[in-house]
Amino acid sequence: MQEGFVLEQNFSNYVPSVWVEGKPEPSFFTVTKVFGKTKRVVTSYRCAACGYLESYALKEWTGDVNPK
Repeated sequence: MQEGFVLEQNFSNYVPSVWVEGKPEPSFFTVTKVFGKTKRVVTSYRCAACGYLESYALKEWTGDVNPK
């Protein structure tokens, strides 16, 4: 397992959740440093019967708002 964190973006735009490799580090301009770190799209699956969620971060995020 690799250590990382899920990046929350508090803007008025809707974007996918992104997992970022490593520990969160402070940044002056963006609050949390993410430049130069591996980022992956978080994909979640929900059980229709009980609502249980599982999340995976398999595909590297390229900045595309509609990842395939």
